[in-house]
Amino acid sequence: MKKIYIFICILFVSVYAHSQNLPQTEAFVENKGPLMEVNISPNPTRGDFVVEVNSVDFITAQISLYNMLGKQLSVRAIELETGPNNFSYAGTGLFPGNYFVSVKTNKGSIVKKVTIE
Repeated sequence: MKKIYIFICILFVSVYAHSQNLPQTEAFVENKGPLMEVNISPNPTRGDFVVEVNSVDFITAQISLYNMLGKQLSVRAIELETGPNNFSYAGTGLFPGNYFVSVKTNKGSIVKKVTIE
């Protein structure tokens, strides 16, 4: 229940930030130490996009894509190496709107917003 509440809070903050034309939001849901940096490009996009994860350690992670209603659209288990790691997504099958990419490890997670035009 706590994780759902946190995700809903992140969702509302992101919607508010988008409505106020604020920069892309980043939310640290949980962080138990140095984690990683996550970037999405291009953002906004009209099609494919890349999730770049700069990791400080070799670690197992999970990348998930959610719609605005919190429905998980895809999930993949990944092995992060130290430094930059790139993961491609095909956004061509997604309807225009905002989506959330979550990168989760045993040390915490980061959620980023991606906009499909």
